[in-house]
Amino acid sequence: MERRQYLKMMVLGSMLLWGTETLQGQYSGGSGTPADPYLIATPGDLKTIGDDSVHWDKHFQLTADLDMTGVVMTPIGHYYTAPFSGAFDGDGHTIANLTINLPDSSQVQVGLFGYVDSAFESTIFNLGLIDPDITGRSSVGALAGSLTSGTVWACYAQGGSVNGWRSHVGGLVGVTYADPMMNAC
Repeated sequence: MERRQYLKMMVLGSMLLWGTETLQGQYSGGSGTPADPYLIATPGDLKTIGDDSVHWDKHFQLTADLDMTGVVMTPIGHYYTAPFSGAFDGDGHTIANLTINLPDSSQVQVGLFGYVDSAFESTIFNLGLIDPDITGRSSVGALAGSLTSGTVWACYAQGGSVNGWRSHVGGLVGVTYADPMMNAC
């Protein structure tokens, strides 16, 4: 192999390794597996989930109460691109002052989790939302805009507001389809 080709391969290999470390370094720890979930310890960690669909099929664990004041949040999971199909363990923590404002957006399914659907039964559990301010078009809820399959348990929303101007607007979940499970909410 000629030296120039060798150097190109070394640079490409380094870039690939760097890219993998960058993805894993977006959160406060973990690898996204059931045994080692991504750790969400800051508002930035939570925002990262909504900004990038690459991890919407992974496992997450909230490790602290979060105050999202001033953070522009995008729903986690989208019908047209990719649903949230992983697991989110709130671990008894709360997310306060979550604001999502998409009243004129073509995106439906607006909430912390926009669209939840999984052949492997996604779960959202042990999570409280305090004073959320969620506005969307249709299928709007504080926790989830649309829950097609999966399980929600031990979750609640307290105070705040949820607004939509078309249909399927709910305090915790905007609309459920198929056979989702909601327990002790």
